[in-house]
Order: sequence, then C-alpha cells, then structure tokens
Amino acid sequence: MTRFDCFRCGKCCISFIDRIHHIPTGLALTPAEVTLFDQADVRPFLGVQTMTGITPVWYQLIRAPCPHYDHDRFGCAIYEQRPLVCRAYPFKVVLNYTRLGRCTWLVQQTRKNAVVLPAEIVQANETIAAYDRATFRLIKHEQVRIFNFETGAWLALQDN
Repeated sequence: MTRFDCFRCGKCCISFIDRIHHIPTGLALTPAEVTLFDQADVRPFLGVQTMTGITPVWYQLIRAPCPHYDHDRFGCAIYEQRPLVCRAYPFKVVLNYTRLGRCTWLVQQTRKNAVVLPAEIVQANETIAAYDRATFRLIKHEQVRIFNFETGAWLALQDN
C-alpha cells in the first residue's frame, strides 16, 4: 500500500471544471465557503425545488484557475481555510457523485498499488457526505436541481 503524497503539480487548482450529466460544474462550495471568493466568480450549484422557488444548498466556483492558487509556490494561498472539497481531494464527493479528480499522483499509483489516504482527506469526505445527508434527507431526488453556469438555468437531474 502506498500513502497519498501530493506532487504539488497544481492540476487540481488549475483545471477543476468538470461535468455532471453533461452540465459544466465548478468547484463545489458550501454556503459558508462562498465568502472566500469574489462573488462574481461564484454561482449556485445544487438546489432544492420548493413551493416558492429553488433554494441553493451547494455553490460553485466557476473561475479556473482558482484565484487562491499561488503559481510561484505551487500551493494554496488560503490553505488553512481552503474549501472542504479541496481538503477531500483527490476525491470529489457531492450528492453521491464520487469521482477521482485529475490527480497525477493518484492516477500513477492506483495502477500499481492500493492507496492509503491521510486522515484529513477521509474526514473531509465524511463531512461532505454528512452535509449531503443532512441537506437532502427530507427531499425526493426529483426535487434536486443543478445549476448550469453556462446557460444560467436550473435543471432537474433526471432531465440530463
């Protein structure tokens, strides 16, 4: 088994725009983390349809590279305050969508070995899962909406 060891290549901070059901998605942020970024770079991500409209429960950073990425030091300028999904990297877990990030180290190692993750990554993933359970436990999947930041439209997940 190999213990995760970041190469500090910056790939996770430079190219994090992804797709879920063909919808472009940015870096997931909890409501509390939105204040870490310029509001012009943040959009809703996942929301819940209610009788009065859609209430966002996750947000997303839509500007890549991350404005807090320090190109000279190959690291995060707000490391101690970095978002939960950054702490969970190289895994991305939001609303039961688990994906391996574009981590160069992880791609190389998982071809050869089982990987042991540091406690901080495991804890961050558990926190994200708990947040999702608490947020979405009382609603039906049909009520969950995803925001397409390219079109500015909320979409039902099952439509995509």
